[in-house]
Amino acid sequence: GVAISHGALCSHLEDFIGTYGIGETDKQLQSSTINFDVSLHEMLPALLCGGQVEMRGPQLWDLATTSRHLAEEGVTFSRIPTAYWQQWLREPPAAQSLRALRQITVGGEGLPGDALRQWREGPLGHIRLDNLYGPTETTVACLYRQTRAEDIDHAIVPIGAPYGSRTVYVLDEAGNEVPVGGLGELCIGGETLARGYLNRAAQTAEKFIPDPYRTDGARLYRTGDLCRRREDGTIDFLGRLDQQVKLRGFRIELGEIEAVLRQVAGVREAVVELKGEGEGRRLVGYVSG
Repeated sequence: GVAISHGALCSHLEDFIGTYGIGETDKQLQSSTINFDVSLHEMLPALLCGGQVEMRGPQLWDLATTSRHLAEEGVTFSRIPTAYWQQWLREPPAAQSLRALRQITVGGEGLPGDALRQWREGPLGHIRLDNLYGPTETTVACLYRQTRAEDIDHAIVPIGAPYGSRTVYVLDEAGNEVPVGGLGELCIGGETLARGYLNRAAQTAEKFIPDPYRTDGARLYRTGDLCRRREDGTIDFLGRLDQQVKLRGFRIELGEIEAVLRQVAGVREAVVELKGEGEGRRLVGYVSG
């Protein structure tokens, strides 16, 4: 269990409400399982501001049912998992039927640039679409990216910049900040970090470390994600650090190779694995178009 304080959740909700201007005229769609952390920011922002929530209920919805509820109930703000959104994108409803919908957030996995291109060129491209990132340990979501035209040229859309109550670092193995453009582990700080893992002191100590840039006892959460910071501070997600392998004396980040493969024309997804034994060990890449 990840122990989140009410104060951390409150800070996140203040970030969320402020970033998206949620108010009493908004109606959010609640579609996640109720014991999933994301369900909290599908409901509470609107309720805190005197708005409304369209509840999914106990039954999963197919794509047509989701579209019908969005349209008939005048939903203004909806969070849709990235994979589900990609399916919905294949046959989106008419723009006129969703005239109340002003904002969609996606998250849960990488947002492909070619899917964003399809969205922006489709009937719903006028609706603001944000790409969210955040492990539970940082309270629901900690970074966001308001997608824009140039993002369609990237294999995976950036995960953006932190909400106001968070700080973000890209650190090397020694805990030093990596220069702009370099690769390192994404570490998150701020008011919304979890207390730790319930009854798992060793695991908590490993993942929640002292913030080397502060002297007030603040902590950082080590995400285990391989990332890169751009000149403007935007964060790119490249893969998982635990994908690192060793081959012929070299330490290799499989996620970095996968990111390069996804830049090849016609490649949508890529996975790289270390195969074979002894001298016959080699890297093998698998791609889908």
